[in-house]
Amino acid sequence: MPKNQKRTIVLSASDSALVVAQLAEATHSDLPLSQSLQVIAEEFPRGKPKRVLAAMVERLVAGRTMTEILADPSMGLSNEVRALLAAAFRSTEPRTVLADVREFLLETAQRRLRFWQTMAYPCVLFVFAAAFLMFTVFYVVPGISVSMVEDFGIELPAATKFLMWFADWGIWILLGGVVVALVVVATVAAAGGRRWLHRLRRVVPFVGPTMRYDAQTGVLRVLAMLLRHQVPLGEALRLTAETSRDQSLRYSCNIAARRVDAGKPLSKAMEDTNCFPGQIMRMIEWGESRSQLKESLRTASDLCSQYAQLYSQWLRVAVPAATFLFVVWIANVMMASTFAPLISLINALSG
Repeated sequence: MPKNQKRTIVLSASDSALVVAQLAEATHSDLPLSQSLQVIAEEFPRGKPKRVLAAMVERLVAGRTMTEILADPSMGLSNEVRALLAAAFRSTEPRTVLADVREFLLETAQRRLRFWQTMAYPCVLFVFAAAFLMFTVFYVVPGISVSMVEDFGIELPAATKFLMWFADWGIWILLGGVVVALVVVATVAAAGGRRWLHRLRRVVPFVGPTMRYDAQTGVLRVLAMLLRHQVPLGEALRLTAETSRDQSLRYSCNIAARRVDAGKPLSKAMEDTNCFPGQIMRMIEWGESRSQLKESLRTASDLCSQYAQLYSQWLRVAVPAATFLFVVWIANVMMASTFAPLISLINALSG
């Protein structure tokens, strides 16, 4: 990166919702968009959203259109938000679309916050467990005097022998495996295999289903929103693909868009993409048969949201408890393996 080029900081979903709300307010004003945004930006509190609004004003004053501005990734908006805003400003009622976009972004921010709040406790436990492991391996185990114990005719317990082997070789094998795994993941992602990594993530117990249903909720909700605002189905699918972080869903939506452009209905265009479960596909087919596709998509998104919340509840209950028990078990095994030779030696001396 050149020295004079600053790294673009992408706004979070909640900050993006603030920007979208101000854009909706500006489009409702009788003033030109650049003037109304300038007034709003001057009164807005300091922070990232204010800088994004000020950058928009600067570009509007320079004569650029909102379409050109939103196509610029240096604006600090994610690809998902820029795609939604571009659809809003291409519609006949941008203020209404922007209000729906704001609601969607707030829901997205809340879902992500709940997920990371759930994962925070297990992550902290794993960090403490790793720190305890490193302390034991590099500071405690080297202090065990094997020769002194063996001089008294005491055989080291198998757990202690394994711990000492792990301190000599096992820890490096483990770290090497982690490095190799990270290199493989980075190589696959760089080679365009993110879709396969997303599929692999889906098989992780509790976490995978939660993230899968959460992504499906977002795709269905955006698609229903765009159709409600008279965006053609093929274009709506392509815009929806841009708003999803799930690479498998992006791929499936783009395939469905090409099939819809060729004249297929949505249910037939998606039937072999495996992006949604059978129950959701039947709901989409039912909505098409009764000319209520937008309503059926909204209902399907609510159903996926309920599934995501159900798995999230299991995640909040099972993962912290399982992580705590696993960390306690590891700590007990390591402590027992460390002090077993000393206890055996004391028993031998006292006997």
